[in-house]
Amino acid sequence: MGAKMKKGIVLAVGVLLVISGFTIITNAKSEEPNNDFSNAIKLQEEAKGSVDANDLKDFYKFYVAKGLEMRIEVVANNDVDLYLYNPEGKGVAYSCSDNIEFISYKADESGYWYAEVVAAKGDADYKITLNILAPQNDAGYDGDAGNTILKSFAIFPNEPLDNTPGRGNTGKLVPPGDTDDWYKFSVCEGQTIAITITPTADFDIELVDSNAEVVASSSNTGTSAESISYEATYTGNYYLHIYAKEGSGEGEYTMDIALQGQNDAGSGGDAGNSMAQALSISPGDYSGFLDATDTEDWYSFQVSSGQGIFITLESPMFSDFNVWLYDPNGNLVHQGTYYGDDSIEYPADVGGTWYIKIDIFPGWDPKWDEYPIPFYKYGSGAYKLSLSLGGSAKKPPVVPQPDITPIAQTIVVQNDANSNKDEYAYIAAIPVANYLEGGKRYVSPIVYEGDDTITNWFGTVDNTTDYLLEDWNNYLAHFGKEATVYKLDNEPVKAAADLATKAWQSSQEAVIVIDGSNVEDEVKEVLSKEATLNVRKKVMDISGDSPKLKEFEGQLVYPFFVGKKWGAIKYNLLDVHGKNIDISLIGPKYREEATDWWPYNEDRIDLFHPVTLPGLWAAAAASKGNWRMHIELYSCHRYKIPISNSDSTLKVTIETDEPTYLWVYLVDPFGNVRAPNIPGWSGAYIKPIHQWNGNKTVGDEYDYSHLIVEPHTSFTAEVHHPMAGKWTVIVVPREDMSGSVTYRIKAEIREYNPNRIAYGLSASNGAVIA
Repeated sequence: MGAKMKKGIVLAVGVLLVISGFTIITNAKSEEPNNDFSNAIKLQEEAKGSVDANDLKDFYKFYVAKGLEMRIEVVANNDVDLYLYNPEGKGVAYSCSDNIEFISYKADESGYWYAEVVAAKGDADYKITLNILAPQNDAGYDGDAGNTILKSFAIFPNEPLDNTPGRGNTGKLVPPGDTDDWYKFSVCEGQTIAITITPTADFDIELVDSNAEVVASSSNTGTSAESISYEATYTGNYYLHIYAKEGSGEGEYTMDIALQGQNDAGSGGDAGNSMAQALSISPGDYSGFLDATDTEDWYSFQVSSGQGIFITLESPMFSDFNVWLYDPNGNLVHQGTYYGDDSIEYPADVGGTWYIKIDIFPGWDPKWDEYPIPFYKYGSGAYKLSLSLGGSAKKPPVVPQPDITPIAQTIVVQNDANSNKDEYAYIAAIPVANYLEGGKRYVSPIVYEGDDTITNWFGTVDNTTDYLLEDWNNYLAHFGKEATVYKLDNEPVKAAADLATKAWQSSQEAVIVIDGSNVEDEVKEVLSKEATLNVRKKVMDISGDSPKLKEFEGQLVYPFFVGKKWGAIKYNLLDVHGKNIDISLIGPKYREEATDWWPYNEDRIDLFHPVTLPGLWAAAAASKGNWRMHIELYSCHRYKIPISNSDSTLKVTIETDEPTYLWVYLVDPFGNVRAPNIPGWSGAYIKPIHQWNGNKTVGDEYDYSHLIVEPHTSFTAEVHHPMAGKWTVIVVPREDMSGSVTYRIKAEIREYNPNRIAYGLSASNGAVIA
């Protein structure tokens, strides 16, 4: 494997499949044409195929009985889409990601179902895989246990029976289609494997080793319990085979599996659960066992100063054990805490008794049961430990981290949208909120208050501040502390003086800087007028079979010329009939200016983009179909504003007497939209946690597919540090409007005062020095 990944708490999901012991691979290309339901290829388990501009889609069929779950996966070397149809040919599910598509669906009727693979962006080679799950829950898994040794399900004896994957103790066999269930589990050499299976039909059992040899079995008649007791001869995986006798009917079974005793490092017992109880070992290879009742093992060994210590730890399947190294003084000096196996090395800087601890990550926290999601807590198993001494070893790299001590105080700056006074008050607070004393760093938060600016995600700046303060105050409460709150004066000098007298007991030094908050920038009004926009709209409808469509880079495009009187393009793709077809707008620079890919399998109705440059535009659809392109052009007013100094801000505001949908776009000299900023959230209602926003199953996907624009009487767009050149201001409806609308427009250029910048840098440097 490649580089290991640092671990956090994860949810492990078992995907378990009911398939035969061998794989049948079909080559779809050899069976062309398979472009519709009537020519669909029969899919057994896997098939390979390809799609391109001349062969956009491949169809497959497969029989599924009612109540069974089918799982279909497509892996390709380019973007493809996957669609599922019921026996009547009606689309029921889809997957439209990039190169990997996956559908899981429970059949609501018996018959031949169909899968369609569609080229989304040009040529693609792919492999499609079909798995059908029986309605079972063997050993806590969502499905039927494998019917061969190679498809064994992992189980974890000696663990709590919480019915998570691998920690359930029931299963089911349904002859003649399902006659075998296979399980595997990890065992330490010397442990006794004790198995009792209680069936409701005539089932037998076998215990199989890693060579696929049967080492023990039980074959009582009828529904009598089957039992095995066997001492493991090696450390590794053993396999339990539960099978129905010939002529047996459907039945369920309960498993009672225990791994009895321990043999850590060949000791015949447990290695010990603390440093004081550590089991003494010498260099060599060992094995041991951990489970929910024995979560750590300790070992000790003798080392001479200067020797290299080398440790490797091999974890059991689907579990993760960690290794920790301690010096003779009990100090932790190194650790291996990556997912899977670990290797560490360390140069012994002192002779004596050193210690190794092996434990399960992340341990057994009973509070996890309170979580809304049943986290997979890792399972029991045997590990392999290797210890060698001598040679040259390296210490782990040390990333210096300064000690940080939180101070129970909160400094509040009053937001001032019309001046820089709040910025200087903030600067005055920095030495109080972040300082060094006695070699230690002390920190506390500085926050703004009274800022209702909408953020690019959700809510206002004040909302975000409230979230942060809630966390900060809860943190302090854990230590029985409550923050002292300093609300700064609006005048920076008074704010600094107030902090100096209240936040400090005494000081031997002071840093003096100039209050530059009164230095003003020069504001030039470059445009001010009243205008009336006659809202006009041009509509174009293009059918999917129109000769006006052209093929371009694997897509179908409709080119059209847009003059400067038009300010925005709205492009919908309608009547897709359940097909998932991405759309885009291509501008005069032959690049995608805007795209729309959601909701899947439905009409695209919300692509909107300003006409940044007059010229040749094109509406594109990712694939053919009986769809209809619906294109609307909205009239606009355009204004040109020259910018000569980029150390400035361009601000344009429009006002109306009545609420309208008029927007302002600012376009740079190269034809790129620079304002307004589009937020990351659409503005739709955010549902409570764990509820899906824009869920097709409840029919509200369109509520979340577009930006929600409310009527307004004022709209402002601004750009800081605009590049030099002629900028374009576009005033255009953002939503559907009609008639005429009168508005007032004002454009200002605020050129930054060099002294303001110099004073601000000086004050910032002063805060750092202080």
